[in-house]
Amino acid sequence: MWVKNTEAFVVNIGGTLVIPPLGKAEVDERHGGIARLLRQGVLTATEADEVDEADDGQPGDQGPQTVVKLKQALDDLQIGYPDNARKPELQALYEQALYEQAKGQ
Repeated sequence: MWVKNTEAFVVNIGGTLVIPPLGKAEVDERHGGIARLLRQGVLTATEADEVDEADDGQPGDQGPQTVVKLKQALDDLQIGYPDNARKPELQALYEQALYEQAKGQ
């Protein structure tokens, strides 16, 4: 099932899937958190054909994918993070920074 994050914050599902603000992703609808986020309106269901052509759900130019590269990207953006931050936390900070940057333009 495809969903869209309707909020201005990052959605982190189980520490393994990060959906950026206004981003789309394919999720396992059986995950308990998905149903709750759908009820709350944070996520909305969307059809696969409504996903942007550039956002085909495949890995690609989605930004840095390793902890080292995420930390470097955050350093480049002058965004602070805890020394013991895990990958999902770093991804959320990175996506939020990109959102704030895009919003400011």
